[in-house]
Amino acid sequence: TRDATKITVQFSPSLTRSEEYSIDASGRNIVIKAHDEQGAFWGVHSLMQLLNWEGAKATSKGYMLPGVKIRD
Repeated sequence: TRDATKITVQFSPSLTRSEEYSIDASGRNIVIKAHDEQGAFWGVHSLMQLLNWEGAKATSKGYMLPGVKIRD
């Protein structure tokens, strides 16, 4: 649906280290950028931990996260 959580995973040339990733979450939009497949794996893994965080709000249409930015 239109208001559902949107999670996007994409490869990014601006991330240059092996296994590097970033997560940018605001409201219902969550973007994981990764240097390579292993970075995407770690980004998704970190997102799963964030969704279990007390600051994440589960709704009937997905999750809402306050402004979160991670780069690892």
